[in-house]
Amino acid sequence: MSYGVTFWGHIKNNIRVFRLQKRILRVMTGCGMRDPCRKLFIEFKILTFLSLYIYQLIMFVNKNSELHITDDSVHNYNSRLKKNLHEPVTNLTQYQNGVLCKGTKMYNSLPTYTKEASTNTKKFTKFLKIFLYEKAFYTFDEFYKYHCD
Repeated sequence: MSYGVTFWGHIKNNIRVFRLQKRILRVMTGCGMRDPCRKLFIEFKILTFLSLYIYQLIMFVNKNSELHITDDSVHNYNSRLKKNLHEPVTNLTQYQNGVLCKGTKMYNSLPTYTKEASTNTKKFTKFLKIFLYEKAFYTFDEFYKYHCD
């Protein structure tokens, strides 16, 4: 499921993979077909398909930091978000769903304590996994709307 998810995780049919993942989790735990799975994902520390996609994408952005510039290098304003990555401006949907645009947007949506650990890969990976395990995101909107700062 995780092979190449960085490049195909944004497609419309990813919901089918997620439903299959939930079905497998229900079978493994002996739950009914209509029982909610979010608590099971959290309890067994299994990343939902979307959380796995977010994890892979953010790790790609962190490992390839030379491809990105921060907002403080674009403008001289002393804002609280100056250390965020500068999001490329584009009108092409295919590019917006690509690794660079979507990865930058997701990275900027992370909690501050996680972004601050990005220079230490081991610590960053730990914080990111804990954050994604605890939240078990089902949709992109859930992820983008979540603010814990």
